[in-house]
Amino acid sequence: MKIVFILLFIPLISFSQVTYKDVMSISTKNTFLKVMLDNKYSQMESDSAELVFGLIPSENDTSSSFAYYYSDNRFMFQFVRTGTMYTGTPQEKVVVMDNPYDAIYNKISEKCKLVSIREVDKKNYACYDCKKAKFDGLIGLTTSGQSGFITAFAE
Repeated sequence: MKIVFILLFIPLISFSQVTYKDVMSISTKNTFLKVMLDNKYSQMESDSAELVFGLIPSENDTSSSFAYYYSDNRFMFQFVRTGTMYTGTPQEKVVVMDNPYDAIYNKISEKCKLVSIREVDKKNYACYDCKKAKFDGLIGLTTSGQSGFITAFAE
């Protein structure tokens, strides 16, 4: 009798990532804080006008993802989108790796209606009306440098 062993390789460490569903669930400061806790973000230096969180921030306050909540009930996520991932030989590399921004962007552009482009701080945001969003307003998406930004614009 032959016994066949199947080995499953399960990562020992997994990092949470903010998802489309998380973004759509934010309606208040408390729901934002719940998303931060559920995704294991750490609170960084903050003040009364702005809460700042990072995903596994280093000692010098660098991270692959930041989240902000402002006193005017706006929130914003910033995700690093680049890196070098080899898919075989060193000549076969992917410049933009899988990241939460691109996954969320794809869902929003598929499920929501593009209604305008807004310029804020010299960045052009594609603004979408999402029926599933719990907050009143639009979701803005843009990329700048090596980062992708998702923010809420109040109506």
